[in-house]
Amino acid sequence: MTPLTPEPLRSCTPSRGLTRLTPFSRAPATGRYGEAWHVAASRFPDQQIILQRPADIAPEAGIRHTYGQWVRLVDEVAAGLYAAGVREWDRVAVMKANHPDVQVIGTAAARIGAIPFQLAWNHGGDVAQTLLRRMDRPFLVTDPGRLAVGCLDADTLDSLTRATIVIGGEERPRGTIAFDDLRGARSAPTRLRDWTEPMVATHTSGTTGCPKLALHSAQTLHAIAHVETERWGGLGFRGSDVWAFFDPFFHQHTITALFTLATVGPQFVAISDVPDPGIADLLAEHKPTAVDMLPNMYLALEQLTRDERGLFENV
Repeated sequence: MTPLTPEPLRSCTPSRGLTRLTPFSRAPATGRYGEAWHVAASRFPDQQIILQRPADIAPEAGIRHTYGQWVRLVDEVAAGLYAAGVREWDRVAVMKANHPDVQVIGTAAARIGAIPFQLAWNHGGDVAQTLLRRMDRPFLVTDPGRLAVGCLDADTLDSLTRATIVIGGEERPRGTIAFDDLRGARSAPTRLRDWTEPMVATHTSGTTGCPKLALHSAQTLHAIAHVETERWGGLGFRGSDVWAFFDPFFHQHTITALFTLATVGPQFVAISDVPDPGIADLLAEHKPTAVDMLPNMYLALEQLTRDERGLFENV
């Protein structure tokens, strides 16, 4: 029997149910977060993912992956979350250092029917604790750096979360679970949320106060993703594109971007740390045809346009 929707998840604004922009549109292949990497891997198993640095959840795996290899990380994390006690409708706060593996954890939680709440990595104590309190005792997946920034000691975690899973670090607060201890768990059941049910949550920028949590359904995000999957008169994404992606990986836009990967299958060059002197060399090796970043990142990286190797000459 499917559990009743918990109180914190009963408000989710529906979209207008857009299925395609025109009769000739290329619609997103999925709108469900928990199956997005699986759809991508089934359609484009050998396409490349290039990371700026190895994933925090799999540092031994290096920086080069295929879609097919990346989706196995999703299954492994889903199994670990399930072994830690995460079940349908549980809230899973993901607050860790910026990296595409935020999406791995988020999609893994969504795959077993839980609701991932993807939080920025730099929230101070007041904001981090307020957001966790609003989630009504979520599971928390984090790392030592975020625990320090968010002023989350053992007593605070005990009062705000059902359980806390810590990625990396030799020491962790009393009563928390080491992420590495969940490796090798048995496969978890797949329990995707229905099309109009709450599926994933992000948050606003916080420019007018403490960030507000925003719930999204598969229907809502599928409708938004049309903008990126559409061909736009031949100017849309192609499977031959090299997509350099700089946006923070807790952001709502990275979820619709994932639906674009599942639909079109471009090479994905994922930048997680800005600024960083190695970005120029990475872009020189994998010259992008499309670049996605926030305006403040353009300002921080403007000098890259003057690199003699012509980093953006194919964009």
